[in-house]
Amino acid sequence: MGKLLMIFLGKSEQTEESRKVLEVAGDTARLIADLQFAESQSRRILVGSGLNTKFKATIDDSPTDEWLFGGDLTERIRTAKSLERSSSDLKKTITKKAPENFLNSQRPSTAKRPQKFHQKLDGRVLPHQRSNHHQTFRHKYQRQSEKPHTSSWTQASRQQRRQ
Repeated sequence: MGKLLMIFLGKSEQTEESRKVLEVAGDTARLIADLQFAESQSRRILVGSGLNTKFKATIDDSPTDEWLFGGDLTERIRTAKSLERSSSDLKKTITKKAPENFLNSQRPSTAKRPQKFHQKLDGRVLPHQRSNHHQTFRHKYQRQSEKPHTSSWTQASRQQRRQ
């Protein structure tokens, strides 16, 4: 394209026809340059997706010249590695201390927890019982109006607490 442009510019007499051809040739050169730039950008994205993420910023900032990532890519990667090593030496490592007093540690609130429900066969929904201390048992033939029997384990634990 460059030679074609030089031929038209080198002529001493410029006609209207040569100016139109020169304009079309310039537009064609711009289209080819835009196409080549878009192709290079898509190749950079494809190649960059498989590279190490530590050096992604270094690779993305590199200009495209005759090479896809620039001619001095190895030098820039070495510089980035040395900067990473020196910055990791400067960073302070933070160690998390174990809590000293477990008895005063905060527990998560039970109000924030979702409550579990049991579904009965007859369609009633009852909240999930969390402990066996308050659980009472009713025989399947016993009426609901009658006082349910308490399990022997619950009765024994209540007697121990009273003493």
